[in-house]
Amino acid sequence: MQEIIVAFKGWSGAKSRLNPALSAGRHSQLVLNMLTHVIEIAKQAETGRVILLCGSPQMEGFCRRAHIDLLCLSSDTGADLNTALNALDKPRAPRLILPADLPYIEANDIRQLFTHYDAVERPLVVPCHKMAGTNALLYGTQDHGAFSFGPHSLVAHMRNWSGRGGPALQVENPNIALDIDTGSDLALSPALALVAANG
Repeated sequence: MQEIIVAFKGWSGAKSRLNPALSAGRHSQLVLNMLTHVIEIAKQAETGRVILLCGSPQMEGFCRRAHIDLLCLSSDTGADLNTALNALDKPRAPRLILPADLPYIEANDIRQLFTHYDAVERPLVVPCHKMAGTNALLYGTQDHGAFSFGPHSLVAHMRNWSGRGGPALQVENPNIALDIDTGSDLALSPALALVAANG
């Protein structure tokens, strides 16, 4: 079965670069809103199993209410999402990795990625709007590479990932491209900025 894994650092580590721009309460509300949105969109896409990869077992209740699976970071990986992702078993079907801060992603964006993957049989990498980080990575059973999610991961993922159909393919998608890491990112999304201001 195809899988969508939403990677979430947990409440203590999520979106720390937003701290100077938001109060603690507004920061937490914004993080929850974005996480909930990505989870709901992943479910609406109906492309396979939805899993939350998170460092906090306190998310069990959230996942139960959302009817999704929870994969907690083990003590061996600490709180590092890349280490946890690299420790995953090879997928039996295409697997999509998404961050939890994509306010504009839509179900059809996810469907299109899986359809595209089936056509090219090589890893798909979607860059962030700054063309530096990675906002989605879709790979399959015969693909190889290492996860390096972070502010400058795009080059690493494009260099390290390959599959039966060739090296990783960069796919641009404006809905997936906009993530929210800093106050300047928040300014690019007036609706989110309003929610944060009134949270």
